[in-house]
Amino acid sequence: MRVPYVYIALLSVGLAALVCAVELGRRLGARQRRVDPGASDAAVGPMDGVVFGLLGLFLAFTFFGAASRFDHRRDLVVNEANAIQAAYLRLELLPAEPRSELQAMFRRYVEERVASYAKLPDQEAFQAEYDRSVALQREIWRTALAAGQRVNPPLSG
Repeated sequence: MRVPYVYIALLSVGLAALVCAVELGRRLGARQRRVDPGASDAAVGPMDGVVFGLLGLFLAFTFFGAASRFDHRRDLVVNEANAIQAAYLRLELLPAEPRSELQAMFRRYVEERVASYAKLPDQEAFQAEYDRSVALQREIWRTALAAGQRVNPPLSG
């Protein structure tokens, strides 16, 4: 799941507004102290608590969102690895000749997937690697179908 840039922009604007509000309050307080040096600072403590509480809440939401995206991404990687492993183990049902060819193709496929994720910050390079892995996946599927059709079907009663 991708977080739209709108949410990131709103969070950034909210944090900037919070910092601006703190700075504005500091300046107004400094001006008030110059005008009336005997004024009480009794209201400053609770206001600081509210501002820092909101800042902490923003940070908590930010870290929660990042952690949930990290967990989701990790689950996707684990699911993909499990699917590749299950498909690789099912190659044992094929005769030796297509099995060794398909096993080599699976190894290349895993290398392509790892290479595509290694280039993830560069979106164009990632897409090129990803497209290569998808093409290899289609080739694996065609080869597996052809190998499966060559195998004699089991006897049925």
